[in-house]
Amino acid sequence: MKDNIVQAQVAVKNHKGAKFEIARSEQDMKSLWAARKEALWAVLAIRPPGTQLWSTDVAVPMSNLAEIIGMPWSPRFKTQNVLTT
Repeated sequence: MKDNIVQAQVAVKNHKGAKFEIARSEQDMKSLWAARKEALWAVLAIRPPGTQLWSTDVAVPMSNLAEIIGMPWSPRFKTQNVLTT
């Protein structure tokens, strides 16, 4: 598992990710999950008028995490002015 964490940290850094946190306890997990849910409301508050927000989750095997972080977004999204975070 430690190797997978290091791989993910390197991938996040290489793709200019802002932060990478790991839940090491039940309390850490609850705290990170709460922050993730609150982020939705923050994004809703700053979105431009007339826009919609789509929020999704993705489950990825640890062995493929670095690969998916580096995947380019679909050209379809780029032409429709979709903002991704």
